Amino acid sequence: MAEPPSSDKYLRRKVEVRVAAARLFRRHSFSGTSMDMLAAEMGLNKGTLYHYYKKKPDILYDIIINPMRELADKIDEIPLDRPLPEQITGIVEITVKQASDWEDQVAVYFQESRYLDQWFSEDQLALLRKYEGRYAERLRLLLRQGQSTGSVIDIDPVVVRNALAGMTGFLYAWFDPHGRISPEELGRMFATLLLNGLMSR
Repeated sequence: MAEPPSSDKYLRRKVEVRVAAARLFRRHSFSGTSMDMLAAEMGLNKGTLYHYYKKKPDILYDIIINPMRELADKIDEIPLDRPLPEQITGIVEITVKQASDWEDQVAVYFQESRYLDQWFSEDQLALLRKYEGRYAERLRLLLRQGQSTGSVIDIDPVVVRNALAGMTGFLYAWFDPHGRISPEELGRMFATLLLNGLMSR
């Protein structure tokens, strides 16, 4: 008998489906992974998977939206009254930690980002863009604030945001969070690199 959607067991199993799917989507791409492959990965029959997700794009959506929501919420927790370099450092450190904690999910996000409008509904895309926008807007406001006081060089915030995405978005390709450099140490290193390029001399 299938467990009800509100039960702890159901919710835990749904998370397990997402984790396994993120592994496969990263390895084979979203379009290259079938529900049969996911069922085999989990040791389930395909019909059981549909108890948790009605269609494959909904799995992809949850894989992407959960870490994006968490990232936006954590960025919002950085106090606005902290000095600008501390706020920027906080954003970078949180971004690096998220990329390490959600390694497969972040890899899938960057690999599939240009195709999402093919798979997501308008409402799903709108919510994703909302979380992306909160992140980008916090960084934009910080840079504009620094530029207004002369402490930050005159540079397009979109360029900075994309540079940060480039620094952190491909950690999955080379960074071992259990290696000699911890995610926290790497976050501080990236923050130093970014601040050294941004702050006026």
